[in-house]
Amino acid sequence: MRDQPPGHNEMTNRSRVASPTGKARADGGRSRNRRSVEARLAEVRRRLIEIGDIGFAGAVLGWDQATYMPAGGATARARQGATLGRLAHEKLVDPALGALLDGLAAHAESLPYESDDASLIRVARRDFEKAIKVPADYVARASAAATSGSSPGGGCSCSSSQCGRPCRANAAAAPACAP
Repeated sequence: MRDQPPGHNEMTNRSRVASPTGKARADGGRSRNRRSVEARLAEVRRRLIEIGDIGFAGAVLGWDQATYMPAGGATARARQGATLGRLAHEKLVDPALGALLDGLAAHAESLPYESDDASLIRVARRDFEKAIKVPADYVARASAAATSGSSPGGGCSCSSSQCGRPCRANAAAAPACAP
């Protein structure tokens, strides 16, 4: 056996693990990947906000399509909607998000059912489980089909045939189109 400095024994050496900074830690390396519950919840919130922002961008595109999009813009808008739908889906089914939610399951169970954090974890887990059953390319195709089908040629909101574009809305709620 090698000579060791006073105060060190074989057990001490085994329990010390080098950290990424090169310094030895006495925890055996167990907390290297452990983040606090608050940090993991903050990461889940950040990811869900990003997914929501992509959805809101898609809603703006949908609003623009229904109100201002020129007649020839349906193909481009369908492609844009498909891209946003696919990106949101890919972020929702990211295995890292699933791992974060798995790591927070015990914390959620320790909280009151109605608490904000428990509800966030529960609903995010439900949405994740539903989303992983649907391929991203299907989401993109469905988004493109829905976008291009809802406004062929960028139709107007009137009920008359004066403008020559297909109408999409209730005649009583929409203004007459300009000739």
